[in-house]
Amino acid sequence: MAEADAIGPPRLTAGAFLRRHWLALALLPALIGLLLPGHATLIRCAGSIGFPYQLDREEGFLLEQGLRLADGETIYPSLKDYPYTVGNYPPVYPVLLAVGTLVAGDSLAPGRILAGLAAFLIAGLILYAVLREPAGGLVGGLIAVGLFLGTWALSEWIAFVRVDLPALALGMAGFVLGTGRQSRLRLAAVVALFSLAFFTKQTQIIAPLALFGAMLWRRQWRGAGVFAAAMAGTCAVFLGLLVLATAGEFWRHTVAYNANAMYWNQVPVWLAHLRDFSGFALVALIPAAGFLVWSECHRPGPVPEEPEGPHQPSRSLVAPASLLYLGLAGLSLLTTAKAGSASNYLLEFLAVAALVTGLGISRAAELLQNSALGPRRRRTAVAAAVVLALLLLCHGASGSLNIGGTIARHRLFRQPPPPELREQLALVELHLSEFGSPVLAEEPIFAIRTGSPVLYQPFIMTQLAREGKWDPAPFVADLEEGRFGAILTNQDLARDGHFPGFTEEMRRAILRAYRLREQIGGHFIYVPLDADAKGPLRQFAWQQ
Repeated sequence: MAEADAIGPPRLTAGAFLRRHWLALALLPALIGLLLPGHATLIRCAGSIGFPYQLDREEGFLLEQGLRLADGETIYPSLKDYPYTVGNYPPVYPVLLAVGTLVAGDSLAPGRILAGLAAFLIAGLILYAVLREPAGGLVGGLIAVGLFLGTWALSEWIAFVRVDLPALALGMAGFVLGTGRQSRLRLAAVVALFSLAFFTKQTQIIAPLALFGAMLWRRQWRGAGVFAAAMAGTCAVFLGLLVLATAGEFWRHTVAYNANAMYWNQVPVWLAHLRDFSGFALVALIPAAGFLVWSECHRPGPVPEEPEGPHQPSRSLVAPASLLYLGLAGLSLLTTAKAGSASNYLLEFLAVAALVTGLGISRAAELLQNSALGPRRRRTAVAAAVVLALLLLCHGASGSLNIGGTIARHRLFRQPPPPELREQLALVELHLSEFGSPVLAEEPIFAIRTGSPVLYQPFIMTQLAREGKWDPAPFVADLEEGRFGAILTNQDLARDGHFPGFTEEMRRAILRAYRLREQIGGHFIYVPLDADAKGPLRQFAWQQ
């Protein structure tokens, strides 16, 4: 019996356990610190679903696109007559909203549910990608999830009916699936997911580029060529069909009208935003990515492309692909210079940064268990791991406690809309319902809920007018003649200044033909000076 005990597996003592898992234990306080910001994000998501009014200026226009598709109408009009609205994005997301309108009518709830589900899917894919690795650890995966759920950008956009999170979820699904074992069926699924992501948001091209680059990095020439050809062919076919079906309007709306002016002074503003809300986490990304790079540089030679057997090593591309993805997403931050950019431009970078941090933690834990590591390298690795743990602890604490000026002003990030806001906006809707149709509303949800057609998309059309891509003269003439039953804006047009929803010519036309009837909070309702002078607008060409 004693001999059997002697040859049995050694018992794991408390000291051995601490030496083996000290990094995971050191990261637990940071993980706890990430719970509160992530919890606040979930509260905002749940608390916004049933809110019937807009929380973002473009939500109502996307809902209106869904309603229009459900009625068999185009979402890419010619802009030669009403509606003066732009379909900025490919049709996948409006089609999903159209399905939602068949169930819930003109409610924003389906779109917000879709945004929440997409955010949870992204978080789950990040966790799965970390745990799938041979060195994957639960703490590293949960840290990555916490970093993503606790970002300001997600806490803001998870409540919006916007394309960004669904597009990112589809792209991330294709990325995670594509970095695993390869087969023809998997390749088809990856191409399908990436194509759906591209036709949800046309800028969703970074993930497939990163995957293609990782295949080249691993010298998987044949797989890279097949993947590139399948992606290019699939997207070209559907792009051509959409252009033909819309007589070229799809291209004009999603490409030409989207090529807005770039204001490069905005890039430092958004970089400062990242510094203020994710500074510690982004600094922690440096040692985490360092562990990932080191482990990739010291792995065996190129992995063959033949089918894997049960005893062959994993061919996961997740580490090199994630590093390339991070670099490309970092370069994409330059697009924050585009007119109208917002924190949604940061979402992809923050999601990939969280993934790389989680992978780096897992690789660090694996590296620290390597008995062949020399003393100097071990000391360097231990120091980097300690710095990584401390930085993540500081990030978690800054988001959970009232620390730092910026964080203190936005403690727990964005909150669900309060009841008093709902009451105020219901009063705005009640007042608008008293006036004749059509209503011109900067927030089109009010036009939709009062039965008025959505005729004008303020920010985008104004930007196109300023860039010389659209002639606003007919629209200005209708404003001069007081042909709208009421105009709802979020600004006092009587004050001089820059108005993102109207050009100066439009503003002056409104002030000449309309008077301010009501101001409810930040909403201004203008009505014609002579409501019976000109009658309603002519029939719209797109309705004939």
